Amino acid sequence: MSDPLLIKSVTGPKKVLLGGRAAYKVKEYNRADTDVTDKEKLTIKWRVELFRAGRWVKSYKILPASMFTIKDDTFIIRKVPQEWRYQEIHVYAFVDKPVSYVVAKTMTKGAWIVNRSWSSQEISDYKKYSQTFAGYYLKSKGERFVCEDFVLTSMLSFAKQRNLPLKIENGTGKYDAKLYDYDHGATKFESFEHRVLITTGAPDLMNFRTNTTIVKNGRVITAGKVDAAAINKVQSGDLFLLEYDSDGQANHVQLVTDIVRVPPGASAAGKAPKASIPIIAIAQGNFPSGATTAARYVLRFYLQGNPNDPDASNYYGVEVQEAVYDFNAQTYTRNGSTSAKPPKQIFFIARWNYNGW
Repeated sequence: MSDPLLIKSVTGPKKVLLGGRAAYKVKEYNRADTDVTDKEKLTIKWRVELFRAGRWVKSYKILPASMFTIKDDTFIIRKVPQEWRYQEIHVYAFVDKPVSYVVAKTMTKGAWIVNRSWSSQEISDYKKYSQTFAGYYLKSKGERFVCEDFVLTSMLSFAKQRNLPLKIENGTGKYDAKLYDYDHGATKFESFEHRVLITTGAPDLMNFRTNTTIVKNGRVITAGKVDAAAINKVQSGDLFLLEYDSDGQANHVQLVTDIVRVPPGASAAGKAPKASIPIIAIAQGNFPSGATTAARYVLRFYLQGNPNDPDASNYYGVEVQEAVYDFNAQTYTRNGSTSAKPPKQIFFIARWNYNGW
């Protein structure tokens, strides 16, 4: 009497994409004298079990026809369900008992599911969201940001919530939320967010191919004259790029949160403007004082922490700040202190590249 016919091994992908197709096939039987006739008569059974963090979650013994196809010695998952996210799949093939199986980890291509586009309504909603986002962090103490991390986080969080596309390019490469690929063994949005934040600086927001588009090219105040036409184009959610070092690079970025239209004949400074130029509120991340910045840099050698990393204890960021530009008076007010300098340092007004993503 010959040995019972059992399945020795099964082949198939060890990683599967959510929403994608995955096929598993019997590779070997354990009996050398098994002939083709035996295989043709053989009824192979399949079972799928789901695990998360080593714990059993669910077993599919009766396989829904809409999800799976069985053809000869091949088992096909037509479309890996989204509800299997973060789970490990065990695919078993057997005759009488499950003696062989393949383990696969669910994957998704993309930092989040992208199934919408930047319509005029989505753009309008982001403008409102930028105000809400800034307001939340202005009231919530303890969360710290440098300038570019603050504006990037506002866009990252909104795009994720709405399943919208987003691309950020910097010196290390291009990060596309729709194509970003990673293992589902850890938190996923945070993986993409962290990579974008730690590699993107304020100068990268001058990448007008991918990241942003130009609203105003050149300083908004030249020889004491305000470019009123440019200021009147500003919308909530836009970015002010400031140059401190006269090197043609953005050294600082601010998020526009609110715009107050000022009628001719009235001004926050009590002077009648020649034209109606709005007063603009911004929110920003920033660096701490020079001494604190230096100390956090030195700590990297003791704590092994990168001060540009938002997760590091010696991260450069500070709590979110707010300020107001009065372009009629050409002043800038933050923390009760008024200066004429920052308005002169705005040398680009940028807008997220909604339609380019």
